[in-house]
Amino acid sequence: MHIGDLRQGGGAEEGGLKKGDVIIGVNGMSISTVPELQEQVGRFRPGEAVEN
Repeated sequence: MHIGDLRQGGGAEEGGLKKGDVIIGVNGMSISTVPELQEQVGRFRPGEAVEN
């Protein structure tokens, strides 16, 4: 998953993600589609750490 754009001041930016970064997994789960990413990230509460 290639990050094309980030919302300024949003959670992804605050978490250290940058335009052009590539997301390949979340907490040990491989990610290859936007729905997979949304499903995995949706399992966390705001402020909870997410590992790659």
